[in-house]
Amino acid sequence: MPVWIECLLAVGIVSAIPLASAVVLVIDPTVVRRAIPVLARLATGALIGAVLFDLIPDALAAGQRPVRVAGSLALGLVGFGLIDQAFDRLSASQRIVRLNFTGDILHNAVDGVLIAASFLANPSLGIVATLAVSLHELPRELGSLGIFLHGGLRPVRAYGLNALTGLAALAGAALTLAFGLRARGIATDIVPIAAGTFLYIAAALVRSTPRPRLIDATWIAAGLAITAVAGGR
Repeated sequence: MPVWIECLLAVGIVSAIPLASAVVLVIDPTVVRRAIPVLARLATGALIGAVLFDLIPDALAAGQRPVRVAGSLALGLVGFGLIDQAFDRLSASQRIVRLNFTGDILHNAVDGVLIAASFLANPSLGIVATLAVSLHELPRELGSLGIFLHGGLRPVRAYGLNALTGLAALAGAALTLAFGLRARGIATDIVPIAAGTFLYIAAALVRSTPRPRLIDATWIAAGLAITAVAGGR
């Protein structure tokens, strides 16, 4: 089988992970509403965990200097702050939805590039990369769905947006197959920027809670733990 077909099949599987969130569509709406605060806190922990246990380690492992990683992370934070200001006329919940959607698109596109580049280098390495990405995507995509619900979207629309972000991985893979391994270098440079965007979204979620409680910190810690275990770090 040609490597590009193997690659697209693998990325297609990763892109379908958000579809697992369809379970919310068969749950009683009352139960979903009660679960939204918990999902939002789990999402906060998952976002921070993705930064600490996935994105930053990957950037450092790719050879980026710590100073450069820190600068790129700051760029992501500041950049998303400016984007947030552009959404100034929207309510806080609507802003979180749009920021999360933008951050998910960026991160999934990078995942698609890295998987495709791995397949181009060595099909066996591509399979390993696909498994690694799939493991860390599962908790993060559930958290992403929680953010959409926390932002006031109905379950059907939240599910649709979550599924739509998965297509970014296919787009990133297609571009890599078209332009070759050079795209991997670009994607690696973007990884710490994506980390900055995740930190900004996590901070926005924390700010959206009027009176944070101990139970909130507990769920955030749970999100961190799940991401750490799923990432295998």
